[in-house]
Amino acid sequence: MSFTKYEAIAADLQARIQAGEFGLGERITSMTDLEERYGAAQHTVRRALEVLISQGVIQIVRGKGAFVRRIPEPSPRTDELLASLIDAHAALGRAIATLRRAV
Repeated sequence: MSFTKYEAIAADLQARIQAGEFGLGERITSMTDLEERYGAAQHTVRRALEVLISQGVIQIVRGKGAFVRRIPEPSPRTDELLASLIDAHAALGRAIATLRRAV
């Protein structure tokens, strides 16, 4: 099953929240850091955050960032999305290695 990049990012953030990397009421990583971490455009990261907002997992405080609103329950779909993100990350790494060898 194929997922969009923003769905995979949302799933990874959700998994990080579930794992305790970001606790209830804590600020999650900045947009810029998320863009760099996932190699994604601002629009893509914003869509991922919108998914989490619609699920009630995070809330945005204007001028301050995104904060964990509730800890979500694990779901099989999250695992599928994470696997998709891991595969995409590995493919990107292989593409970069190929480009480096070509240069």
